[in-house]
Amino acid sequence: MTIEQNRQTSRVVSKGFTLIELLVTIAIIAIIAAILFPVFAQARESARRASCLSNLKQIGLALMMYTQDYDEHFPANYAYPGGSPYLTYAAAIEPYLSNNKQVWVCPSETSTLLMGSAYAYPPFLPTDPAVSYYFNFYIGGNDVVSTGSYHRLSQADIPTPSDVFVLWEMENSRLGANFGGDTTKNAERPCDVDPCTTQADYYGGTGRHLNGDNYVYADGHVKWLARTSVPYAAGPTANRDNRFIVH
Repeated sequence: MTIEQNRQTSRVVSKGFTLIELLVTIAIIAIIAAILFPVFAQARESARRASCLSNLKQIGLALMMYTQDYDEHFPANYAYPGGSPYLTYAAAIEPYLSNNKQVWVCPSETSTLLMGSAYAYPPFLPTDPAVSYYFNFYIGGNDVVSTGSYHRLSQADIPTPSDVFVLWEMENSRLGANFGGDTTKNAERPCDVDPCTTQADYYGGTGRHLNGDNYVYADGHVKWLARTSVPYAAGPTANRDNRFIVH
């Protein structure tokens, strides 16, 4: 082997990584990944929050169109026109959404709960996913005589519609609560304990979107609010948040 060939061979060998260099490179990549992965997860949830906000914006607009067609009255949370299933507020305003049932499910929803036969009023089917959004029972009430019928409110009954929540996110899709609401009509912040510890405690958003939730106001506008800015009620009468009641 000539001297020139030895030099070329030496150059080729010197281009390889040593074990230490390889370990350092792997460590650097791991550090970068540890920094970026939470950022990616936050970006994905931010996109889901925006999609959910869009869902509620469409539902809010449909709700406003419904009130214009029904003498400015909001739909009932649920009604029982005779026979099964219940006529829910979702089914009542669905025609204004061109039967776009996808908007009723939050993209961050993890529950596999279905509508079932009791609430599958057309166009909903029993096999459709449960609705992710809760309708303020103080505003909608119900038309079920057996449980005590409450009259639906009209837009004129709400003097400050831009300050009152009409729809908000459910946690874990509590199907009965979606349509039944708070049967005492006391519309407190939808959780009886802080923090919510069991499924029975969940009546509304608990920060599924970056520690916050989306809310529709009675005038139709939608807003994301941090979970800490919407305090939990400690009970049926304590620490009531005025945004859940008509005032």
